[in-house]
Amino acid sequence: MENSTIPQNHTPHILPHQAHAFERLSAIAKVTFLVDRSQFPLNIRPNVCLLGPSGVGKTHLAQALGTLMRVPTYYVNVSTWSLLGSSHKGSSHTWPCIFQFLENSTNRQGVIIIVDEIDKVGDATSWTTYLRSEVFDLLDWRIPRNLTDSEGDVISEARIVAAEEVLRKKTMIVGVGAFQSIWENQSKEVIGFLPKNCDQHALNSNDLTKTLPRELSNRFGSNIISIPPLDRTDYLRILDSLLERMPVFWRERFAVVARERIDDAVSMQLGTRFFEECLLSTLVKERQEIANWRPEPSTLNPITSVPEADCGDGLSIS
Repeated sequence: MENSTIPQNHTPHILPHQAHAFERLSAIAKVTFLVDRSQFPLNIRPNVCLLGPSGVGKTHLAQALGTLMRVPTYYVNVSTWSLLGSSHKGSSHTWPCIFQFLENSTNRQGVIIIVDEIDKVGDATSWTTYLRSEVFDLLDWRIPRNLTDSEGDVISEARIVAAEEVLRKKTMIVGVGAFQSIWENQSKEVIGFLPKNCDQHALNSNDLTKTLPRELSNRFGSNIISIPPLDRTDYLRILDSLLERMPVFWRERFAVVARERIDDAVSMQLGTRFFEECLLSTLVKERQEIANWRPEPSTLNPITSVPEADCGDGLSIS
């Protein structure tokens, strides 16, 4: 699914464990959108690779960056990337959609393109060869020629060149990926007399090149920002942050459910989705309690009749 969004609220909520990564992302974005790069004799490549295990909020950070910088964002997932030349109509291919987004952004200060699941770009010997080529074109600020619009007409060279200028001078590309094998390798036991778990350090370009082809990691250079797995302290901080914004009626109920399951979240590395599951469980539990509620039977003897009351005017209430 690909879509573009224009941010409305300019104060994104960042969780404590995301703060360091978001600070780095923001610094690069400010250079991308606020510095006149034409004054320098060198190109500045603001492509960023944001990586971390599933559920730590990578895509959220990329979208929050657009909110902070007040620029439109376009989201595309590698898993659903539709190749040029496939059986789809021209306008439904991924590249024509990206082109349309860039062309519509000519007069904007800048744009962000989020490429999710970028770690699924396979090696050059697999069926994903053409996918790699199209993703690399994007990272190299090249728009393929012979694109067609919704009517099937070939898009002119002049329009492509104009959109390419937006891609080269006003666009920040954020590649997002779990790179799950890296985290799994770090968690394997060390062989020795006293086996223990490896410390999971912040990933860098060297870790990335061990997992993906160098052609991909080179396109991000040193702009590799990692969010490590959440530890117990992170989960508790996130819980406190969420409780501050939780409606009062649900606050205690949600806290009880989350704290009961937090050890499982740490051991299974569930990430921030853990709290979404807790919220659903809290709501379901409350609905079930209402459905199962029955009034307790009264211990008082029922009144079989009510004696007449004298109202003083010959009337009575029965």
